Amino acid sequence: MTGEPADFCPDCGTATERRESEGRERRYCPACEAFVWHNPVPVATVVVLDGDRALFVQRAASPDRGEWDIPGGFLEADELPAVGAVRELTEETGVRASPDALRLCGVGHETREGRNILPVVYAVERAATSGSPVAGSDADAVRFARPADLDPVRDVAQERYLLAAEG
Repeated sequence: MTGEPADFCPDCGTATERRESEGRERRYCPACEAFVWHNPVPVATVVVLDGDRALFVQRAASPDRGEWDIPGGFLEADELPAVGAVRELTEETGVRASPDALRLCGVGHETREGRNILPVVYAVERAATSGSPVAGSDADAVRFARPADLDPVRDVAQERYLLAAEG
């Protein structure tokens, strides 16, 4: 299984072929005689709400360098989504929250640079968090704001904010 379409088998390195299975075109390794599944990669995000504002991070690394986004990132292999969401929140902003304080807002699907992403979106009220916002190692800045007050803001960040604010 890979998060991106596999041109080569991740097990043996053989070039993959395209074959139909279950009504979909999929990658197939002729040497292993097996399909190489292209599945979404799970991401967890948490919208920290403070009235009509939310906590945003300005990304320090590519591909989103300079853009404002909701704190979040890829889950570790052994990590529950809520645990990963608060880990990412703390790493990126210094703000802490309990996984039990999070409210699940939704699960979506995004395609980005050939990679399918499965975002799990949580929200938490600022009053249920601790710590002062400080930019982490992968953020240039962090602040509470409305999406309209930030430029540039990622479209998905605005969508996640709205999803959390409506919930």
